[in-house]
Parts: sequence; structure tokens; C-alpha cells
Amino acid sequence: MNSTLCNRIIFIGFIMCLLPSTSFSKVEVETSPSSHFFIKKGIEREVCQDFLNHLNENVQLYLSRPRYFISEGNVVFRAPPKVLASEEYYIRASIQSLLKDKFGMDGYEGWFKQMEGIKNNLNNEMQIYITNIDINNEGTLDRVLVASYRNPRYGYINNNYVLNSEGDLAAHFQVGAVSHGELFLYKGKIYGYSDMRTYVSIIEFTPAYHRNVTNKQTHKDIIGLQAGTSLCKLQPLSKINN
Repeated sequence: MNSTLCNRIIFIGFIMCLLPSTSFSKVEVETSPSSHFFIKKGIEREVCQDFLNHLNENVQLYLSRPRYFISEGNVVFRAPPKVLASEEYYIRASIQSLLKDKFGMDGYEGWFKQMEGIKNNLNNEMQIYITNIDINNEGTLDRVLVASYRNPRYGYINNNYVLNSEGDLAAHFQVGAVSHGELFLYKGKIYGYSDMRTYVSIIEFTPAYHRNVTNKQTHKDIIGLQAGTSLCKLQPLSKINN
């Protein structure tokens, strides 16, 4: 064996000895001591980054007083101004939404079950408000009933009903008259926020158009609200306890 080949074999052996320590060594990730959540989806979006910062800076408020996590006085994420409304508004809007979408209404027992659900919600720390916002971000204000109640399994649930001037469910909202998530303003746009227990979700609200409208979408073609899939998913680094 010539000296050149021998030297190559020795060199390759030396490199192979180093591979386990370089290729499979554990990489330590440095995290801030104040970080409780990270972005699972939407890392490229500014709203997700800003909401992550707000969440990590106010994690105790998020845990102890979730209904006040988004406040009217917040600089970056602001709750829309609301006025208290009576229970009748919620009962009326809920029944009208059932009449519009009869999902789960199997016989009279299905109706009674839904009615019982409405009654239970009213007894579970229900808060009812009316606010005037551009819920689908299309340029005009909408009258929205905001109903929040505590669900034993999922925590606080927020339902939003678009109403007409008489307090009935808005007929011109053929799509999305009822939506979910706590509404908040961010840089002039309305978004929805939900605590999904295992992650925090942010939904972007956009106008819904007639299906046959393609390239030339105009204001007269808007038929309501389109709530897309989660724009942001923020997950805890580990289980957070109260």
C-alpha cells in the first residue's frame, strides 16, 4: 500500500470518529425566562408576533382573568366599545340562528336539547353586549351582539351575532351572521381570538362573496362574513398552571 492511500485511510478514519459528536450532538435552544408561548403557525405574520408578545407579557392575566385579557384600553390589541344588552337579545338571536341553520335538530328532542343549551348558557356566567364594528372588514359598521359564557369543558366561549336595526339576526348576512371568538381590533382590522385549551387561535375575518364572483369582486357582491382557518396558533412551551 503506498503512502498516499495510507494517509487517506487514516484521514477518513479520523473524520468518522468525529461524526457522532458533531452530527448527533444535542443543540441547546436559548429561550427567554419570560417566554411561556411560542408560534406554531403564522410566524411570518406581524399580528401573530405582536399577539405572542402580549400573551407572554400578560400570562398571569390570561390565566386568572381571561375575559379581561383583551381590554378597551389596550394600545395594540383593543376590545371594541360595548354596551350591556338584555338576555332577550341573546335568546332571540340564538333561536333565529337555529331556524336558519337546523344542524343537530333531529325531531322535537333535538329542539328541546338546543333550548336547554341556551338556558344553560344563560346560567353559566353569561355576559351580553352590543357593539358597532366592521366585523367583516369591508368598510361599513355592523351591529353585533356579543355573548360570552363559561363552558365547563372549554372555558369561556364567545358567540357573535350580526343584527339588524330591530335586533333580529341580519338577513343580509347570508354567510357568517353567527361567528365565534372574542373580537379585537388590531391596526384598524377586526380579528377573532379563541383559547382552544391546547393552543391560542387567532382568526382573520374577511368579506364573504357570492360563489359565482371571481376576479371582479365589488361591494354589492358581499353576502356576509368569511371566518377562515386559524391565522395564528400559539402554543405553550409547557403546561402552565394557575
